[in-house]
Amino acid sequence: MNPTGTDPDWEWEEDLAEDIPPVQVVAPDLAVLAEADADELRRLLDDYVRRELGRVLRLDPESVVTSGRPLVTLGVGSIMGLELQRRMQAALLVEISLPRLLQAHSATDLVEYLAGQYSAAAA
Repeated sequence: MNPTGTDPDWEWEEDLAEDIPPVQVVAPDLAVLAEADADELRRLLDDYVRRELGRVLRLDPESVVTSGRPLVTLGVGSIMGLELQRRMQAALLVEISLPRLLQAHSATDLVEYLAGQYSAAAA
């Protein structure tokens, strides 16, 4: 039975797979990040975080709200958070605390955290 309880023949896995195309997220170039000033670093990280959130939430990255909403209210739970943590750590080569990621007050807060982590790692 589907979530609305109206069609016992509804195949949710097939319907979801048809509606959501796979999204490929390319991480920012580490050499570019290393050369970027603070404002450019935040802009590049914001774009990356928005695309990663869009990928895990299956939303258009432009529709991801980056300020004023905690990540959990966007739908990021522990499993999605773990996926984000692993992907971002691998892409940016910095340590990201899962509790810190999950407790971020907004995606902008996460970007600030990553900028601080990246700046410390690059130094």
